[in-house]
Amino acid sequence: MKGHGTKALPHFLKALQQAKAVGDVYRTAMLNANVAEVLMGQRQWAASARHGRLALSGFEACGQTIWTGAAMQDLALALVAQGKDDSARILLDRAAPLLEVMQMEDHLAELRSMQQGLAPPPDEADTTGARGLLRLRHRMQFARTLRHLGLLERADTVLQAVIEDAGLSGFDQERMEALDERSGVLAELGRAGEAHALLRDHLALRDTLASLTTARAVAEVQTAFDVARKDAALQAQQLLISRQRAWLVAGSLLVVLGGLFVVHLWYARRHKAAHAAQLLERNTALDAALADKELLLQELQHRVKNNLQLVGGLLRMQDRTITDPAAQQAMRDSQDLVRSLALIHQDLTGNGSVQGIAMQGYVERLVGGLLRSHGNGTERIVVTLEVEPLQLDVDSAIPIGLVLHELLVNALKHAFPNGRKGTLRVVLRLLDKGLELMVQDDGVGLPNGATDADPAGQGLGLLRTFAEKLRAEHQVDVRKGTTVRLLIHQFTLAT
Repeated sequence: MKGHGTKALPHFLKALQQAKAVGDVYRTAMLNANVAEVLMGQRQWAASARHGRLALSGFEACGQTIWTGAAMQDLALALVAQGKDDSARILLDRAAPLLEVMQMEDHLAELRSMQQGLAPPPDEADTTGARGLLRLRHRMQFARTLRHLGLLERADTVLQAVIEDAGLSGFDQERMEALDERSGVLAELGRAGEAHALLRDHLALRDTLASLTTARAVAEVQTAFDVARKDAALQAQQLLISRQRAWLVAGSLLVVLGGLFVVHLWYARRHKAAHAAQLLERNTALDAALADKELLLQELQHRVKNNLQLVGGLLRMQDRTITDPAAQQAMRDSQDLVRSLALIHQDLTGNGSVQGIAMQGYVERLVGGLLRSHGNGTERIVVTLEVEPLQLDVDSAIPIGLVLHELLVNALKHAFPNGRKGTLRVVLRLLDKGLELMVQDDGVGLPNGATDADPAGQGLGLLRTFAEKLRAEHQVDVRKGTTVRLLIHQFTLAT
């Protein structure tokens, strides 16, 4: 049941015979449910529905409420795949109150999406407002379920309707997501040209929505700035007037003591007020220039983020059309590299500073993303992070991030073959002699004692390039797994 359903099927069938022979109703029902799930993965819908009905009857006989609701939902999926929507709708209506009573929120959310997807087309009033928005989101989830089942043509039909209804109702965010989802469906159907066109529409709409958000923010900043500038000018004018009045009164009193002395003081105060007004005007101009610079920087960061997402989207779309395993792996490695660079950019824009990268959070996100990308869960590979809370300059963080990416990918690909369990340790700390970066695993080790001089082996030849840039000493130890250690001398801590 961990991705090898075809191998599991004969064992399930044999166990099913034994459970029937001893009259174990609960285990018979559970094994029928297992067989139905495997057959569904093999797209044998009729056979899956047959075993699903047997599982449902057994769970009802045992009074298993949770499994009864889940069996109804799985059987409904098989019926949808056969085009028996009415029967599937009846089962979903029966399963909903069972899952509500047992508070099965995840299953209930998927069930609601299927119910909305199978519901008759709504009248015009139901396509707008909060109810229309909720229905659109349910139909999107239903289309994803159809895609998961391999019913690509039907998923495409649902997504076309979602795109059209979202456009008519003005739900731009949902329309943008539906364009991206349909692009993936068309790519799997082999219609690459249409998929590429939809991906362009998706990116254009996303860019438009982002630009509108930026424009609103700019308008709000400009309005606030104008109000503040007028208030500052008015306060300066009132201050100047009040000061002038005060000095006129004082001057009138001092006329008794000496007119020349009073005139001298009055002109001195007037000169000081004029200087204060000039200083206020100059500070106001500097504030305006700083605000413009910040807006330009935000727009530049937004464009860089969009470009990285565009490259990632194009790589994902191309990956869907490639059948050669080696080419697919190369595409996924490229996606991982783009994702690694995107993490650095995310840190720069997220903390509001372009001075440095917080390496502790960056390494945690990088390791988590690579584990998910390579299908290695924490139940099989235990990762230990020993990363000090360092903040590095961008020019230091980027090459260190790239070499860490290469070492992690190398370990995840080669250290734990055939489902082998193990541990992976990542160290980044500041020593007296430099910055230490170490990746250590207890896997199978490098073949034939390969080292960084073996460029065709495990990808460690890249260490020389990174070591030269960072002026780093590097060591590769193949005892008890593989340990790669770099002592970096050329790096800069962020201020």
